[in-house]
Amino acid sequence: MGEDGRAAGDQVERWEAEVMEARHQVLTQRDHIIGTEAQVARLTSDNKRLLREANRARKMLSNVRRKLQEERAITRELRQRLARVTAELEAAQRQPALGRRVARKVLGGGR
Repeated sequence: MGEDGRAAGDQVERWEAEVMEARHQVLTQRDHIIGTEAQVARLTSDNKRLLREANRARKMLSNVRRKLQEERAITRELRQRLARVTAELEAAQRQPALGRRVARKVLGGGR
């Protein structure tokens, strides 16, 4: 084998090295793609889970708001009732006791 044979052999070795480098790059890219696809799948799953949790939280918030409105209405009614009963009590306390009123009428006393 002469110089031409040696040169051809060197060229073949360079091509083999290029092919090996290209294969390595392809495998590295494939691994990167697989990792990216796995990350996308995980993020998609996380997104679906978080959307379910957000919907559940929205429903709970809606229920809490409804119950709060109901409780506020009950509180308003109770405050009105308390004010009415308090006014009745104060009015009754301003009037003389029944026994004193009867005694005054019977005894003829008056104000």
